Amino acid sequence: MTEAVVPLTVRKVDVRARQLRAVCPHCGEAIADEEISRSNLESAFAAYRAEEKLLSPCEIRESYARYGLTQKSFAALLNLGGATLSRYEHGALQTKQIDVAIRRASQPESMLALLDEHDGEIPASQAESARQKALALLANEAGDHAFAGNPVGNFRLLLSEEPPSERNGFRKLDWGRVVQMAVYMAQHCANLGRTKLNKAMFYADFSCFADTACSMSGLVYAHATHGPIMDQYDVVFGQLVRQGHLLEGSASCGPYEATVFKTGEEFDPSLFTSQELRILERVAEFVNGFGTAKELSDYSHQEKLWVESDDGMPLSYLDAHKLNSLEQFVGA
Repeated sequence: MTEAVVPLTVRKVDVRARQLRAVCPHCGEAIADEEISRSNLESAFAAYRAEEKLLSPCEIRESYARYGLTQKSFAALLNLGGATLSRYEHGALQTKQIDVAIRRASQPESMLALLDEHDGEIPASQAESARQKALALLANEAGDHAFAGNPVGNFRLLLSEEPPSERNGFRKLDWGRVVQMAVYMAQHCANLGRTKLNKAMFYADFSCFADTACSMSGLVYAHATHGPIMDQYDVVFGQLVRQGHLLEGSASCGPYEATVFKTGEEFDPSLFTSQELRILERVAEFVNGFGTAKELSDYSHQEKLWVESDDGMPLSYLDAHKLNSLEQFVGA
C-alpha cells in the first residue's frame, strides 16, 4: 500500500488530495480494491469541498439536527426531496446553490422565518423544538458578541478563523462542543489534569473523524514532545476555567500535588449524536484505563500519526484511521 498527495480535477476544479494505491508485492502492478477506490473518492470530494468552501456531509446533517429536526422535515423547509438531502449526507457533492440554501437555513434567523413560512408542513413538536432552539442560539450569539469585545475574546476569533480542512477535521471550531467535551471528561475521568484532558480531547476528535468523516470539535492538534496536543491548549484551558466550565483543584501525585480539573456543570448531550456520545463514553473509559497521566502520554507516543509527524507540525485528521485503539472507540 502506498499513498501520496496528487493533483486531481473535480468538477473542473484543480485540487490536491491524498490517494491510496494497492500494489502487488511481487510484480509491482496496481491492484484494484473497492474500499481503496471509495476512500480515494471521499478524499477527492473532501479536497473539493475544502477548496470550494462547501459544507461537509456531517455539517449538512448537523445544520438541522441541532434544531431537533429530522432529515425529512428539514428537506421540506428547503423544498427539497428527502432522498436528495440523504445523498449529500452520504458523500455526494452538493451544488453551490444548494450549499448556500442549507447554510442560510441553518442560521437561527432564517430558521425562524422558514418555520413561519412552512407552518403546518412539519410535525408540530419538531417545529416548536426548532423554534425554541433557534431563539436560544440567537441569545447565545448576543452573548458571544459581548464576549468577543473583552480582553480574552480574541482567542475565540483566533481559533475560529480557520476554514474547514484536514487540520480541523473539516469542521469550523465549535466552542460549545469544546466546552461540553471538556465537561464530559471532567465528570467521567479520574484525576483529569492537562495531559489527560489533552489526550482525551485528541482521541475523541480523531476517532470521531475516523467514524464520521468530521471531527467532534473542530480543534487543531499538533505534534508535541509529550504526544499529540491541541493547538493553543493553554489558551483553551484558560478560557474554560475563566468561563467557569472547568474548576481547578489539586490531587496528590506521589510526593507532589498536581492540578486537576473538576466541573460543576451538567453535561448537555443535545449537542452530540448518539454515535458521538458513544465515542465520548468509550474515550473516557480508555483514559481511565491508565493509572497515571504519564502512562497515557507514553501510549500516545506509539500512535503512528504522531511518530510519522515532525515536532510542532499540525496532525492531519486524514490519518485518524491509524489510531492504535480505533476499534475500541468506534466499534459497534
